[in-house]
Amino acid sequence: MNGSRWFVNTTAMANRGNRWIIMVNEEAHERFLTQQAFEALGPGYVLQALASEEDLVQLLDETPQLPALLLLAVSRPDEFDSLVRLRSQRAYDCLPIIVLTGSDTDSDRQRAIELGANEYVVKPTSGPAMSQLVTQLNENWLMK
Repeated sequence: MNGSRWFVNTTAMANRGNRWIIMVNEEAHERFLTQQAFEALGPGYVLQALASEEDLVQLLDETPQLPALLLLAVSRPDEFDSLVRLRSQRAYDCLPIIVLTGSDTDSDRQRAIELGANEYVVKPTSGPAMSQLVTQLNENWLMK
């Protein structure tokens, strides 16, 4: 991956109150829905949508500032490797991580929280549902 692909204006982030959000999701359609939902909130939000954990690791290594929020999509509940890797590094202790998944079982939710997720959310499947989720995330995590 070319390092020039990542440009995060940290001065702009500071001026916006750090409303830089990273989403890691293999599904292009879900990344698109999320991007639209954040754009609907208005200016001041920067969503950086990544397709892989490798992209996330490289971006975090190359950027001196942490995002305000990380949305981590997990295809299967037994795939919490990214969450475990992030929480094993002290540099990411204060990074809020929201796990997005298709599973709504209590055991999967409990496991994600035990592994360090700040919140566990079942992925919305429509644009309006994603907009509602993004509004809730904004109120709970970004407006504090």
